[in-house]
Amino acid sequence: MMSEISGMAHLYGILDILTLEIIADLLSLIVYLIFKITTSVFAEYFFIQDVIPFAQIYFNSVYWSIVYRAHGIVLLTIHRYLVIVKTSSKLTHFILNEKPWLIWFRFWIPPTIFNFIFFLDTKIRFGMGQILIFAMDTLIVDRYAEVIIIFLSISCLICFVSYVLIIWFVRSKSNAMSQSIKRELLLALQMILPCFGLFVLQVYMSFLHCFATNDNGFMIQWIRGFFPLVNGIISFIGPVTILLFNMELSSKIKIILMNRKSISPSISLAPPRSIKSIATNYLNASKFLT
Repeated sequence: MMSEISGMAHLYGILDILTLEIIADLLSLIVYLIFKITTSVFAEYFFIQDVIPFAQIYFNSVYWSIVYRAHGIVLLTIHRYLVIVKTSSKLTHFILNEKPWLIWFRFWIPPTIFNFIFFLDTKIRFGMGQILIFAMDTLIVDRYAEVIIIFLSISCLICFVSYVLIIWFVRSKSNAMSQSIKRELLLALQMILPCFGLFVLQVYMSFLHCFATNDNGFMIQWIRGFFPLVNGIISFIGPVTILLFNMELSSKIKIILMNRKSISPSISLAPPRSIKSIATNYLNASKFLT
């Protein structure tokens, strides 16, 4: 019974982190879609008006979304490492049984503080060429790129070390792994693709930083044209690989969304008798006594 409770706590922990990761992905895509549509249709309005700092909002939101999503992938990877390798540690027990509000706090607050510190520059404007473009000092692009490259490098390093330790654990304990650990290992393998998405994003930002360092404005604008592709990779690869290839987790998500309860046969209760059957039994008993 305790293992079932622990398993449910573990499931809800994964669902909470995964849900937050999907929310971050959807918010990023929605903001980017709104930006592309509005700046294409109302380019002249965005260029002329200066009351609302749309350029600052849109440009900074790109880096904010990267930080949120990378942070979520790292949390999921660390979660896999702890559940597989450090199953009996106090930290693992705490994470598996923590409250939903603490999971939300851990997902949103640290990256929000980080974004406020590093990605809140106000010297960003729109410029007009053949299309509406961002106009700013290349030092801003250079600084943003340096910070995000360091952040992504640390994130990729954490994911890499976690998977190395998981592989080492599997090789040393391959004959003594329980069925639940094997299931967790499958989830860990599915998280490799989101980690690869982080690496692709790091390479992209490295090129952007290289062009900004050389003060190559043309190449900076050119490489930004690939951002929808890179952004789409990191946005969809995580939820798709986890939800599409993990039928067990997908079915449990459907059960939760439909507000249904899955009850084990070993602890299932007999259905209550109807009032009619109770009355019939009472009459039969009365006849027998008389």
